[in-house]
Amino acid sequence: MSWSVCVREDDLVQEFLETVKPERQYSELFVITFIGLPGTGKSTVARLLKERLGIYSTSNDQIRRFLNSKGFIGISPKQDLVERIAELRTVKLYEQRISHVLDADIVKFVDKVEEYAKAHGASCYILHLTCKEATALQRIRNRGYKEGNFSMADIDTYHERKKVHEAIEFKEHVFFTIDTSLELEPQVEAFIAKFNQDLARKT
Repeated sequence: MSWSVCVREDDLVQEFLETVKPERQYSELFVITFIGLPGTGKSTVARLLKERLGIYSTSNDQIRRFLNSKGFIGISPKQDLVERIAELRTVKLYEQRISHVLDADIVKFVDKVEEYAKAHGASCYILHLTCKEATALQRIRNRGYKEGNFSMADIDTYHERKKVHEAIEFKEHVFFTIDTSLELEPQVEAFIAKFNQDLARKT
């Protein structure tokens, strides 16, 4: 990789980080994030949690769309750069003591996400989102890949990530499970009740 490309990537990193402008701080520092295949409703649940808890929400798909706008093509553009930006975004949020919802499937990075949270004195709450495969695939077909859709995953991505999920033991990391085939509201409220109890216990 040439020096000029490295500089350009550094500029892109800084440009994205400047868009990370959280609204408020919390006395208790925490992150809520997900393990869930495409089509299982991560963005929908993230939006509900943002509304209920009034906290900042960020997504790895935001990074991918940002890179698309800068000329990196595809639904998984420059994965090493996506991961670099995601890591620095997380550091920025923790250093500014910003609790947040991370709308991403962290199954491959669960240990790293928990280690980062612990290193910054933050609690990490991982939700496992599930639903019937037919439901997830239909959701992906319905939304397609077009401007305005938050998720960038397609059917091929679903099957690729399914193999990853099947190969990783992650259940011991899960704080709460939500089946998005069922009514969401009561499940989200049940999570929030458990989350609040755990957060209160730690204060």
